[in-house]
Amino acid sequence: MLPRWYNPTTFQGSISILTYYDHIQTPLVRQYNLGIQYEFVPSYVLEVAYVGSSGINIGTIAHVVNLARLASASNPINGQTTNTVQNASARVPYLGFTPIGTPAKRI
Repeated sequence: MLPRWYNPTTFQGSISILTYYDHIQTPLVRQYNLGIQYEFVPSYVLEVAYVGSSGINIGTIAHVVNLARLASASNPINGQTTNTVQNASARVPYLGFTPIGTPAKRI
């Protein structure tokens, strides 16, 4: 894998696209059941049961990991104090990767 680079004066960087595939986690579903039967008198049975399930990372298909953040004079991001389409690649958490929602620049 080539090293990532970014030039803050031209807003150009490596053309790698950071997608949710880079941070995807395996979905997991757990299912539980427990049942107890007790015959306390002939022909009378008490039955208690519990059924449950839980899951993590289910239905998460769009991890937004490199979204351009909003900059201001009081909150500069990587030296940027304005919010434009041209400097979106400078306002992302991972410099050198394409911001989510903008096309990759081929240079």
